[in-house]
Amino acid sequence: MVTATTVGYGDLPLNHARSRHFSVVYLLISTTLLTDCIAHVAARAVAAKKDKALSRELTPEMILEMSTIEGAGEEITRVEYLSSVLVEAGTVEKSDVEAILKRFDELDVCRSGTLDEADIRMAAMKEYYATPSLVKEPARRSRELLDRFRPN
Repeated sequence: MVTATTVGYGDLPLNHARSRHFSVVYLLISTTLLTDCIAHVAARAVAAKKDKALSRELTPEMILEMSTIEGAGEEITRVEYLSSVLVEAGTVEKSDVEAILKRFDELDVCRSGTLDEADIRMAAMKEYYATPSLVKEPARRSRELLDRFRPN
């Protein structure tokens, strides 16, 4: 690294303009090549990890490990399989998957397992009724949501 970037230890000063110009060009080229080489090695390692995660044989123990639904037994859903493979491949962190699924559950007011217009209406009503009774007008957002889904 020291040689590639011509940092040196100060024992050979650059006295001539030509040697300074060469050093600047050499520094830019060698640093770029070194960085590219390191990035290439890292990319290969990440690709190998992803390939390993995708080609791994599925075992009953892995299914139990992947299952996030209590009492599901020896079966997993597509979402559980997808999130487990993404976490194992290093594409996402487990905490990110858990946060996204928690947000989905918060938005799924009807608890149907899907998000639809009914969830938006129920969320608006929930916000409307959560407004303190001293406030005469509901929150602006609730009013906008209710107006959007009010039958014409």
